[in-house]
Amino acid sequence: MLKPTMLLLCLAVSHTALKAQSLKDSLLDDIKTYSPISFALLEAHDALESSYDYSNNGAKISTVQNTDTYEYMNWDNYDAALFAMSINIHEICHSYMHYIPFWEMEACACGVADLDVVHQGFYISPEENLWIQVDKSLLFPSRKLIPYIPESRRTFRYKTYIVGEQSAQGHGVIGLMDEFNAYYIGAKYSFDMLPVYLREDPEWGYVWWSNKMKSLMAAYFEFDFYIKEYLLYAQKFRPKTYDYLKNDLSFLNIYNTIQTRYADLLSIYEKQYQRHYDKNSVNTDSFRWTMDEYPFGDEYKVLQKALSSEEYSVIQEDFGVK
Repeated sequence: MLKPTMLLLCLAVSHTALKAQSLKDSLLDDIKTYSPISFALLEAHDALESSYDYSNNGAKISTVQNTDTYEYMNWDNYDAALFAMSINIHEICHSYMHYIPFWEMEACACGVADLDVVHQGFYISPEENLWIQVDKSLLFPSRKLIPYIPESRRTFRYKTYIVGEQSAQGHGVIGLMDEFNAYYIGAKYSFDMLPVYLREDPEWGYVWWSNKMKSLMAAYFEFDFYIKEYLLYAQKFRPKTYDYLKNDLSFLNIYNTIQTRYADLLSIYEKQYQRHYDKNSVNTDSFRWTMDEYPFGDEYKVLQKALSSEEYSVIQEDFGVK
């Protein structure tokens, strides 16, 4: 028989587990309702097999799946979970996209089974998985850009993705595109969940949501800038890489798709933010949460001048992007 202390401990653990499961079920129900793209990603990641391999011409590559679908979550309470899910979606998107090339290569029997080739997938929606394969010798680390990005343009994510040890070092521009897409998918989740923020806090939920979105949306400008800088460097110093990428239909499609989807989301968000800002400005309660008039963080203020200049006109023309 269990001793009373042990029994109480078991009951407490059981209660906590049931509470966390109930919280998880509630949040997933809301995600399914308001952000079906996010819900589909979570379901697809949950259904991944433990390992994948691909063989071609006697060569074989393989990978193992060891990331829990809710590894980055905080289940302390519903608000904490709602907030943390954006980061979780971002990271799970990275994980899931790693496996897309394996089943795409199997389907078309057109992949190169070689560890010297970067295979990268891109989750856009449940109906749209894209992928690319590029010889690693064509790619160079993002830190090559350090001397060409002045201090005045070194924004919040610069140290992580240009200087740091992220995939943008080993996989170059493909790694930057991977991050660009993961930020888009994470931002899409947070944008979609506005009705839930308003339900959870009818008075101030719109401010909580708006402030959460600022940084996620500013990431668009950072990765748009990083990718264009990478391609500009390639055009000047690595013409073989530049010519390959501008003629690779997969790269062109992926680049255009991510930038267009993110830019469309930005446009809708800006209008929503302005409506929230106008509402906040006329709120004369003695206590209130206030909003900044700018819908984006400092990253936008730093980079907007460069991105709207003629510096990247050759990139826009050669790659068909904005």
